[in-house]
Amino acid sequence: MAKTKLFSSEEKKKIIDEFATTDISARKLALKYNFKQTSTIYVWQNRYKQKGIAGLIDAQRGENQK
Repeated sequence: MAKTKLFSSEEKKKIIDEFATTDISARKLALKYNFKQTSTIYVWQNRYKQKGIAGLIDAQRGENQK
C-alpha cells in the first residue's frame, strides 16, 4: 500500500491559493498533487477560513492524543 503524502501547512496554503485564484478544478488539483479525495481541498479551505494558517497544521496522531 502506498504511503499517504503529508503536506506542510505552507504546501496546503499554496494548493488552496491555486484553487482560489485559477480555473483549475479540485479534481485536477487532486491529480496534480497526488491525493485521492477532492474534498481535501475544501476541508483545507474551510479550516484556513476559520483559523488561518493554524487551521492547516495537522494535529499529532497517536495513543497520547486525547
